[in-house]
Amino acid sequence: MDTTKYEVFLKIVEQGSLTRAAEELGYTQAGVSHSLNALEREWRMVLLRRDRSGIRLTSEGQRLLPLITAVCLANRALDREIADMHDLNAGLIRIGGFTSIASQWLPDILETFRSRCGKIAFDLVRGNYREIADWLMDGDIDVGFLRMPAPSEFDQIFLGQDRLVVVLPENHPLAACDRIPPDRLADEPFLLLEEGPDNEILALLREHLVTPNITFRTSDDHTLMSMVERGLGIAVMPELVLLRMPYRFAVRELEIPAYRKICLAIKDQAALTPAARRFVDFVQGEGRSAWARVYGQPDGGTAAKSR
Repeated sequence: MDTTKYEVFLKIVEQGSLTRAAEELGYTQAGVSHSLNALEREWRMVLLRRDRSGIRLTSEGQRLLPLITAVCLANRALDREIADMHDLNAGLIRIGGFTSIASQWLPDILETFRSRCGKIAFDLVRGNYREIADWLMDGDIDVGFLRMPAPSEFDQIFLGQDRLVVVLPENHPLAACDRIPPDRLADEPFLLLEEGPDNEILALLREHLVTPNITFRTSDDHTLMSMVERGLGIAVMPELVLLRMPYRFAVRELEIPAYRKICLAIKDQAALTPAARRFVDFVQGEGRSAWARVYGQPDGGTAAKSR
């Protein structure tokens, strides 16, 4: 929207003189006068009276002045926002992530990213895999962290693999094992970490023909770990969840190692804002290094150990 004539009108009113308005705008006085006359012809009304005492608003001009001012302010704000959206160092990135990635991996990567792009803001929403995929499909978020394979509609950037391990009370008999066969889990009270309809832990147990004796289900990592610590059962959990946690329990590998692969998913790279595109490029370049830093090992894995 071209608001040049509106801006000229406001400058004339502000300065009370066509000559001073022209000087402020860098126009000729004839150019300012032409712009005002064009606006009055377009609207078929007189906005300003010009006489020896100066310039004064007509009743029509007084009535329209607040609206013209509002239009110009809104247009300036629009121009600033568009400029920010084209600025690789500014803007808002909307991210969807599950709890462990949000608390364990993202802080490290965002700290490094923000040190380079300080004006970029983030909106982080947490959910399970299905919720994040739905938000991404509906355009509610720009990028989302998912388990691979993600739905085929999305581009996927592999970050790293996260081992699934057995979590037991410290004094549990199975804690004496270095590695636990999956079939040894069948008769134990089992605490299930819910992660939406496609539960990777249940899929793993089914793959090994194990039907767990589920005594408790929760989507809250801390609740599950606290219950294991109290001796209420055992669980299989992603290792990323367990990092830097205060609970005391034993962690053991499965006899046949199992992993979940984590990716950054994007619905339409061409539709990303410049800020979001820069974040995706950053993750592609440094995301795997950040993954390794979180785990403390170059291969992105960490040995299961007692806590």
